[in-house]
Amino acid sequence: MEVQGQAISAERSFHYAAAALWLLLRLGGLGARVRRGGGILRSADQPTGWPESVPSPVSRAATPDQLAAELADGLNAIRRSVPWRTSPPATASSFDVLHPDVCQVFVADRTFPTWWEALDWSGRKLQEFRRSHVSDAGAIAELLTRGRMTVKRIQRAVLGLPLVFFFKSIFEELIARGVRDKDARRKASATIVPRRGLGRASPLMVRVAPLAGEPQQYAVTMLLFRSRFLPDRQMSVKPQDRSVRPVWVDVPENHAVIDNWFDFVKEEGTSLMPVEMT
Repeated sequence: MEVQGQAISAERSFHYAAAALWLLLRLGGLGARVRRGGGILRSADQPTGWPESVPSPVSRAATPDQLAAELADGLNAIRRSVPWRTSPPATASSFDVLHPDVCQVFVADRTFPTWWEALDWSGRKLQEFRRSHVSDAGAIAELLTRGRMTVKRIQRAVLGLPLVFFFKSIFEELIARGVRDKDARRKASATIVPRRGLGRASPLMVRVAPLAGEPQQYAVTMLLFRSRFLPDRQMSVKPQDRSVRPVWVDVPENHAVIDNWFDFVKEEGTSLMPVEMT
């Protein structure tokens, strides 16, 4: 086997497979909702024959600060164990890169007695944050009610596509005017989609992490990969009402909205401990 022209032995291949599994267990997950806390996997015991050069997949961290330190140690050990060194991309890449210049990992400095309370906290905070971006919603409402778009870019789209808007106020006004429920719902809804493909996964991943010790506690980690959001410069705003023509808007040019999300969490009273990568 060769990678970048370098021969890789079976032993080294196993090392890379174990490192990839470590990343999946400690930072990733499986399934459609993995970026919002679903599909989390954990290792109850260290597998027999686990490579000594790869950190243990079993977490021993009992507190959020210990978890941040453990993740930092593990990530840095894996990066050191790779025989070639990669520089950060000169421009935003089309895939996620685990490099400190283009990837950030945080651990929220609070614990929860159950996994669903941790998930509920992160979900409610994200919902509050989304609602605070009224300019995006106002622009979509203007399109639905007046048939015109007042902004060139929907910033909230960087949290993931498709992005669905439903305006209860528009719906209720139409119902009061005698419009049928189905038609009113359609006239009050719009969806933002990429030019190509069905969607774009969010660059922000929120993950619930079980902590060691008794009683069982849970922490929340947050990851941001600053990869290229879409290959195209524009995305489509499609009203569900076909009498209103779809419009093209610019793709978000950076991840400022997600940076604002981190600030929002801290302003709401929860410190975010960075997982330091070197």
